[in-house]
Amino acid sequence: MEDGDLFGLIQAKVWRSKFSPSPELPEEEYQRKPFIFDIETHVWDGRHRSRVPLLDDFLKGVELRVAWYRMEKECDLTHITLDRYMRELYVESECDMAFVCSLQSFGVRKPEIERYIAEPEDVAAAQKAYPHRNIAAGLIAPVIAGDEGIEYIEYQVRRLGIRVWSETYNYVRRPNAPRGQRVVNWRYDDEKRVYPILEKLVELNAPILCLSGPRPGDGRCDWSDVDIAAKNFPELTFIIYHFGGIYYKSAAHAAASNKNVFIGWNVKHDPLRSVPERYIERFGEIFAITGPEKIVWGTDWPATGYMQFQIEMCKAFQFPKEIRLKYALPELTEKDKRRMFGLNMAEILKKHGFIESLEEHLKKIREDEFSREAARILPTLKAKYKKLLMDLHPWWRDQEHWLIWKYEESPFQ
Repeated sequence: MEDGDLFGLIQAKVWRSKFSPSPELPEEEYQRKPFIFDIETHVWDGRHRSRVPLLDDFLKGVELRVAWYRMEKECDLTHITLDRYMRELYVESECDMAFVCSLQSFGVRKPEIERYIAEPEDVAAAQKAYPHRNIAAGLIAPVIAGDEGIEYIEYQVRRLGIRVWSETYNYVRRPNAPRGQRVVNWRYDDEKRVYPILEKLVELNAPILCLSGPRPGDGRCDWSDVDIAAKNFPELTFIIYHFGGIYYKSAAHAAASNKNVFIGWNVKHDPLRSVPERYIERFGEIFAITGPEKIVWGTDWPATGYMQFQIEMCKAFQFPKEIRLKYALPELTEKDKRRMFGLNMAEILKKHGFIESLEEHLKKIREDEFSREAARILPTLKAKYKKLLMDLHPWWRDQEHWLIWKYEESPFQ
């Protein structure tokens, strides 16, 4: 299946896997709860929705989808406060840590950049309040040229304590610009525009970039630029969100070819909602190329329903036999899932000095107020979400019947 071929799901020939089993984990790793790190979450303030129609439309769409996921009549996502964030992630789910990401929004904040629904100041506040749980991901936008772009990065690092970057898309819209100049793209192998920014990130020790992309409509819709930039900047770590979008194969090869490139399993898990076989097919091909060591987990919460529901879904997921045969894959193991859920991310955090030891950091997490409350209520919630996944939700029953018909078994074991 070629990149962009959305419907060529089944090929006649067997794809030859590059997969090789990952090293064994220490036995003591299996004696504790899995470490779970979410690479994409958001806090936001939607107070402008009453006067910004596009923002209101965006939030209404998200609210409808989330209410449907939760089997509720309505859902209000106007304000994702820090208290709400901390409770759903760390009390009502098994998540241990997360990147709290700045979020692109609507309108114009500066001549060449859109106003953001979640400002770097917002995510920095979440990090400052609970530094052992939250890591702030600030705003990187190479379209801001020259000194202004560098100064904005320096402000976030030195004033806000940000060392991770959330690039929502590799383009910005400029509605007031002349026609033909309203969308500005960039590539990470651009030596004039982007390399000075990457050099500054190395200098400031702000080394993790989370990239959404790809760039629309300019004929360069792949991840080859990240492949090149990663080789030229080995001090940085690049995380490609959402399985790389429809250019997932390019993203997987970039991850497999570079020690400092990873691919994010933060696909909202709603691809399972409409075309589950496409999601399963892509995941199988990516896993065959990268193995479990280059995949890191996430959700894009709160746009994706309950956090624990998604955790239960991923715990239960297994490649159907047809996919395992096609891509020469073994079954997903407990070891593989522990790596993808958090151990791969823990190695990245240790490499860049965010934590010294996972064992010592987990002591802080597992003894804090959120873990104590979670121990009281989470067992009941986990049982509820497992039942929701397998038994209660009418859509899931229909989808599971479809998947069993297609693959002769359920991918949720």
